[in-house]
Amino acid sequence: MKSGLKLFASVVVVCGAAFAGAADKVSKVSLSVPSVAGGTTSAGTVELTAKAGSTGAVVALTSSNAAVTVPATVTVASGQTTVNFTATTSPVAANLSAVIKATLGTSSATTTLGVEAPKVAEFSFIPPSVVGGSGATATVKLSSAAPAEGTKVSLSASSAAWGGPTSVVIPAGATSATLAFTSIPVSELTNSDVTASVPGSKVGATLTVEAPHIASFVLSSSSVIGGVHPSGTLTLNGAAPKGGFKIKMTSGASSAIVPSTIEIAAGATSTSVGIVTKAVSNKAAARINVVAPGASVELLLTINPPSLTALNLASTSMSAGQSTTATVTLNGIAPEGGFKIALTSNQAGVQVPKSVTIAAGSTAATFAVTSTAASNGTTASIGATDPNGKALLTALAIGTVSTTSKNPPPHKPSH
Repeated sequence: MKSGLKLFASVVVVCGAAFAGAADKVSKVSLSVPSVAGGTTSAGTVELTAKAGSTGAVVALTSSNAAVTVPATVTVASGQTTVNFTATTSPVAANLSAVIKATLGTSSATTTLGVEAPKVAEFSFIPPSVVGGSGATATVKLSSAAPAEGTKVSLSASSAAWGGPTSVVIPAGATSATLAFTSIPVSELTNSDVTASVPGSKVGATLTVEAPHIASFVLSSSSVIGGVHPSGTLTLNGAAPKGGFKIKMTSGASSAIVPSTIEIAAGATSTSVGIVTKAVSNKAAARINVVAPGASVELLLTINPPSLTALNLASTSMSAGQSTTATVTLNGIAPEGGFKIALTSNQAGVQVPKSVTIAAGSTAATFAVTSTAASNGTTASIGATDPNGKALLTALAIGTVSTTSKNPPPHKPSH
């Protein structure tokens, strides 16, 4: 009986020794990459020293930093030596590391995962070239998502001409930001090299800022009567820079007087120009030229002589031996030296001068109409012709008590 008891105890000890010798232990824990960008994942593997038993092996996992999360446990299947898991990271403001520990019983193994803060991946302008004073956009892209507090990207430039801010904040969870800005007007082409940076990385882009040039020159009228003063509008394709934008102006005819220099004020895109014309006897063509850096424009201004527009009698009827007056009127002022109007009468008994001259700067002249031997009951046709062939006629009745002419009043030209 005693020897039987000793045999049983020996069996228990042997069995216990056999169980302890086959116990599962963690050999190592490894990661597919040593570091990842915040907000991304890394694959991990736990490896045992021997195959897991029939019920498998449950391994506990922990991370030393809240920015890296791992499953609480993973199970190595029966007969297997490894199991995979995923380490998930959060976006971070600065680079950090986390120790991942795998524990099974009294055995454990560790590895370290680095988590990287976002880097500047791209920086670009749309469009890459603008006229100073016009708008554009800039886009900053990160290598990974911004953390909870956002990512501040510093912006520095070789020239203030780009006109943008000194920084931009990419909001939490986002990987890019686009900002709108207005460039600064410049007097000459300027390349502004702008750098977008965060600690540890930077990317540069160039914005070309162009000086403005003349986009258009328009006259209020391309054909005027001498003495009428048209205006012109000069427009740039962008804002004038500090100090203004100067333009030279010339006229190809003495009958059109223009300022020699025009200045578009800083920040403005256009200005009005006054053109003074002189009265002429014959049609004249003035070539108006505007010249500035980058462009020039030429326009043709036609300056016309005045034309006869009215012939009015003070009285449209009178008796033989009486006299009256008549007035010739132009649609513009007479040129230097006056404007000679030829006069006629188709009745020998109704006399008018051969001509009347409208004085320089005036628009009308009056002449006498007399009757001598004309018989009552006849009608005289009084004619007036200007130097360019424009002719007018009016009728004068002889033998009836005079009445006031119903012809329209003299034309008043605009200046």
